Amino acid sequence: MSPVIVKDDLPRLIAYPIGEGLLRQELGTALPGDRTAFYFLYLSGVQVNHYDPVISKEPRYPVLALDREAPQLCADTIARLEEQRRKKYELLHGDQPGSPGEMITHEFDCRLSVALFPVKARLRRKLEDAILDDGLRPMKNWLTAPPDVQAQQRPLVLVYDEATGKVSAKFAEPWEGKERVYR
Repeated sequence: MSPVIVKDDLPRLIAYPIGEGLLRQELGTALPGDRTAFYFLYLSGVQVNHYDPVISKEPRYPVLALDREAPQLCADTIARLEEQRRKKYELLHGDQPGSPGEMITHEFDCRLSVALFPVKARLRRKLEDAILDDGLRPMKNWLTAPPDVQAQQRPLVLVYDEATGKVSAKFAEPWEGKERVYR
């Protein structure tokens, strides 16, 4: 089963657009179970610096991203995850010789990440339906691309447009500088 690496708590005004279970069920075998990681990001990721559903009036914004690497996380989140992994390693292995860093790197080595970004709570059900209606086919196509295409794929981003109530899929724009933000 795919691990949930980060799941940020949300204020009441916002919610995640779709649940992990429903997404896994709808994508079926297209979503590889081994080394797929889920990230439910609000304050733990850098995405909130470009769109915060609590304060933004922007009518178009990303709600989900499929990527062949983990989304960029803020420094505090990375430190917290490393500490959790170190403690888990020590619990499992005690004082045995070895490198906790190797365990950490191997344990969360993912071939695919699914990043979900919060939306206004009043739109959650509408967004879930839009993802199921308009987002599943492009997601399945991206996930089942041949290996030679996968090596060159840019991340797939589902963008919601409040004016039309539709989700559209697009490839992520190139990263500017060090920050990896889905647009």
